[in-house]
This record gives sequence, structure tokens and C-alpha cells, in this order.
Amino acid sequence: MLNQKQEKKIRLDELCVQLIIITSALLLVLSAFWEIEVLKYCIYAIVVFAFLLILQMKFKLKQLIPLACFLVSSFAALFLYGGNMGSLIVTIASLFLAMFLFEKGINLPTWRLVKICTYVISLSFIAQFIFAPQKTIYNQLLLCFDNPNMTGIALSAPAMILVVMLFEKQKVSVKIIDTVILAVLAYMIYQTQNRGSLLSLIVAIVAAFLASFKKKPKRLTSPAAFALLKLTPIFVMLIYILLFLILPEDLELLGKPFFSGRELAWINAIKSIVTNPFVHHSFKDGTLNLFLEGAARYGVLAMIGYFWILINCGKTKEELKRMDKINYIAFVAFHCCLLQQSFESTLLTGSYTVHIWSYLLLGIASMKSTKPNEKENTAA
Repeated sequence: MLNQKQEKKIRLDELCVQLIIITSALLLVLSAFWEIEVLKYCIYAIVVFAFLLILQMKFKLKQLIPLACFLVSSFAALFLYGGNMGSLIVTIASLFLAMFLFEKGINLPTWRLVKICTYVISLSFIAQFIFAPQKTIYNQLLLCFDNPNMTGIALSAPAMILVVMLFEKQKVSVKIIDTVILAVLAYMIYQTQNRGSLLSLIVAIVAAFLASFKKKPKRLTSPAAFALLKLTPIFVMLIYILLFLILPEDLELLGKPFFSGRELAWINAIKSIVTNPFVHHSFKDGTLNLFLEGAARYGVLAMIGYFWILINCGKTKEELKRMDKINYIAFVAFHCCLLQQSFESTLLTGSYTVHIWSYLLLGIASMKSTKPNEKENTAA
């Protein structure tokens, strides 16, 4: 049997992760009633719980090198050229959480907690949509957030978890409920006109359907393919800029401009960052891209370390083959979140901790068992 020290360690791990989940869920739900400044104590709590996990982690060399790269470069840029220390601490805490969730996974009680919190967040958003549907002058859905893009990102946080839940073995009645909630959230994301969030959700749903056809999915079993998918924010940005330079600027797709204006922001950010890739750059409306936002805040070296860490959150070919359907769908869904980050930077700047829900997909992907009737091993 596990000795007493090991049992306490496991309980502390689980407790910290569960408290982070509950706190991040509360922050999203309560954001309808209080400003983010009032809710900052929720963020402080998440940071404390995340750093407690460091005491439970055993770092590998392949993790330490990129982590050191990120920490040294980001703190150097902050102290030498200015920036927001609080934002950096939250980013580091969430990065530790992502590494921990990938290495340890979550257990079944935590998975059940994730599902309960997903329902609570989803239903609170839907209630706001029904009873207090705030919109911009351009008829974009706002709910309780400052802009429709943030609304779309916040809605996609529970929606991605619902995609995973939908393909779990459940009663038909539960599947119907999950389908209805997911459909309403997808419609609400459409109402925000946040095309990045809607596209990433559609890709996740399609990928989940394809994965459900086989017990052991074999469509993206190459670790190299998943490593490349983690670089999606960089590839999509470069492709869009190239298209912007060679295609007419007034090109339309489905009645809407193909180019949303982000391309100009990206080009301006790249020009500014290239002049000095190690200092802090500030842009009025942000860079609207994960890699560029990180490079502007913490330097290019920090973002190389960040993406290196993400690439280390991968699976070998044999591990991918052994993953069951739910693990695999969650793993794919996380990469769909990175597609969303081609047009946003909330994995670094998630004021409402929506990035926690993206990283939770890594924990679900590494979950040891998704079968409720399967007993967990407690013998040493």
C-alpha cells in the first residue's frame, strides 16, 4: 500500500488542482456581477495554488531548459525595460499548471468536478444571454465582458470541455442535454462574431467525430504532427500576412471581409519587435496573436522557451495509440485552442483565467482512466 507520506502528497496535488478549477469557475460566473478588479483575489488564489504544485513536481531536463529560457528572458525584459509583474506571475503560474496537468493528469473525482463547473459556467452564460443580452452597436454579443472578442473566448472555454463530455459514454438523456448546451454556446459564439473562437470550436467538433469512429484513433498518431500543430499561432499568422500582401484588401468571404484588420496589427508588431527582440513593446490594442504578444511583452527568447515547453507537452506514437477516445479528443481539442490563439493571446493574458480551461484539456488528455467503473490502483 502507499505509505502515509505518499497519500498526503497525492491529496495535496488533487486539492490544489480542484481549488484552481473551482476558483476559475467562480471568477467566470461572478464576472457578471463584479469588475475584474474586485475579482483579482480569485486570480491571486489561483496563483498560490499553482505555485504549491511546484513543490509536488519533479522536473525533467527537457522541461528545465525551456522553462529557464522563458523565466530568465521574461524577467530580464521586465526589469530592464518595464512591464506588468502581476501579469507575468499569472502567466508563470498557469504555465506550471499546464506542465503539472500534462505530467500527472487529473483523476476521476477531479474530472467530475470539471464537468460540474462546466455546467455551472455554461448555464450562467446562457442565463445572461436570455435575460440580459448586452450587445455592441454592431450587434455583437457582449454579455458581461468588455468586448465581443473576450466574450467569444470566454464562451469557448466551457464549450471545448463540452465537446469532450459529449463523446463520453453517458446516458442518452445526458448526451441530449450536452448537445443542446453546446449548440446554444456555439450560437452565442457566432453572435459575438469572433471567428477565431468559432473556427476552433468547429474544428474540435469535427475532429471529435472523426476520432469517435475508431476505438484507437490513428489519424494523427505522429508526434511530429502534433508538435507542428502547437506552432499553429505562428503558421496561421504568417500565412494570413502572406495572403494579405498578395490578395486584394477588399476580398470578402461569406459576405464578410476576409481580412479583419489583424494583419496590419501583426505587421506593425513584427516591425517593432524586429527592431529589438528583447525589450518590452506596448501596443494600444495588443497584437492579437499568442506568439507576438509574448514576444512583445517578454522577448522572443521567452516565447521560444514557451513554445518549446508546449512541444514537450506531447505524446509518443505508442502513447497516442494507447489513448482512449476521451483522452485523444481532449488532446486534439487543446490544439484547437492553439488555433484560436492565432487570433488572440489569452493563454498569456487571460484576465478571467479562461486559459485555465484550455490547459485543463491537457490534464484530461493525460487522465489515467475515463471509465467510472474502473478502480484506481492504490497498491505500490
